[in-house]
Amino acid sequence: MRRHPRLAQRRPDAGAARVVVVGVGFGGLATMAGLARAGAWVTLVDRNVYSTFQPLLYQVATGGLNPSDVAYPVRGLAHRYGARFRHGELAGIDAAARQVTLSDGGTLGYDCLILATGVSAAYYGVPGADKHSLGLYTRHDAVALRDQVMARLERLAAAPEDGAARDVSVTVVGGGAAPSWLARRGLGVHRVPLVAGPVPGRCCGSTAAAGLMRPWPRPPALTRHAGRSPAPRAGARVPACRLSGRPPRRPPSPAPAAVRRAARARPGARG
Repeated sequence: MRRHPRLAQRRPDAGAARVVVVGVGFGGLATMAGLARAGAWVTLVDRNVYSTFQPLLYQVATGGLNPSDVAYPVRGLAHRYGARFRHGELAGIDAAARQVTLSDGGTLGYDCLILATGVSAAYYGVPGADKHSLGLYTRHDAVALRDQVMARLERLAAAPEDGAARDVSVTVVGGGAAPSWLARRGLGVHRVPLVAGPVPGRCCGSTAAAGLMRPWPRPPALTRHAGRSPAPRAGARVPACRLSGRPPRRPPSPAPAAVRRAARARPGARG
């Protein structure tokens, strides 16, 4: 969004439309900026006091960035456009009275209400997926995933040198841009000097779609790194997710010839 310093000093007309925007993601902030330029009274509402830059959450999850690097205070952004920010969580909507109620009991009147609360992880009815897996949609999700990975690496430091537990396996479900980059960068966390010597690691991607990162002609994040991670499994569905005392089964490794071909693949190749 382009900054407009003069908008912070300009006040809308007394009869301007009152717009309440719930959610401060990309959609909510872009809507706020556009309506503020048009002269509307805009009020942003969100349960967090910051807006999260979601495309970089995978870097927070793998220790490349601090959580504060992807969070930006909403009140300052709203002030730049002459809008207001109300910290709170939406609890109810009274369409007849054109009023929203927040969890703290506060109310806001509106002429137009826009819900831009974003999305959450979809588990598609897979048993145990919501209990035994970690999502990556919020800053809290990224911190929880990072802490989980780092805790397992710390556990490796206490394991015997020749023990069977000196291994880390990560399965990423989803074939979009963020899961693919997470699978690529996820193998780099073993470079953190927590354990003496190299740490065996496997990062396997799985997606129910026919291919990975469909908007891109070729999935470079996984294809060019097939030599150090198992081949991604396109068209694979996850029937169930559960915890057990046994380590997860090692996915089949690609044939040596396939690994060599993938390693020689040109970055600009189209497949």
